[in-house]
Amino acid sequence: MRELYIKRINPDLDCLRDIAVDVHLILSDVYDTPPWTFEQTFSDLLKVDTIYFLAYHEEKAIGFLSAVEVMDEIEITNVAVIQDFRGQGISSDLLSRLLKFDGTFFLEVRKSNEVAKNLYKKHNFQAFHERKNYYKNPTEDAILMRLERL
Repeated sequence: MRELYIKRINPDLDCLRDIAVDVHLILSDVYDTPPWTFEQTFSDLLKVDTIYFLAYHEEKAIGFLSAVEVMDEIEITNVAVIQDFRGQGISSDLLSRLLKFDGTFFLEVRKSNEVAKNLYKKHNFQAFHERKNYYKNPTEDAILMRLERL
C-alpha cells in the first residue's frame, strides 16, 4: 500500500516558494526541458484563479495538477508525476480531486500522448478540436478535450 497524500495548495497557509520548488523539481524529472521556469511557477501560484493539487509520498512531492479557473470554466494546465511513481494511478487521483468542482473543464494534450489521452477518456473527457503544430520541441499537434460538469 502506498503512503500517498494529496493536498490542495492554499495560498494563505502554504509557503508558495517551497511549493514552487517542489513543482519545479517534478517538472525537471518529467520533462527534458521543463515547460515553466521556477519564476513562472512561483508567479502562477500567486494568482487568485489558479488551483494546485500536490501529491506527496512520505513528505516528498511526487506529482501535481495545476489548473486555472475563470468563472465556470477550468483549464487544466499540467498533470505531472515523477518517473518513479508513474503507473500507480496518481494522475487519476489528482484529476479526481479537481473534478469534484462544477464547471466545464478544458485541456490540451499532445496527439501522441496515448497514456494521457487514456487518462482523460477514463474521466469522460471528449476530444473536440485539434490544433496544428501547437507543441514545440518536437513540433506536434494538440488534441483539445473537454468535460462538462454542471
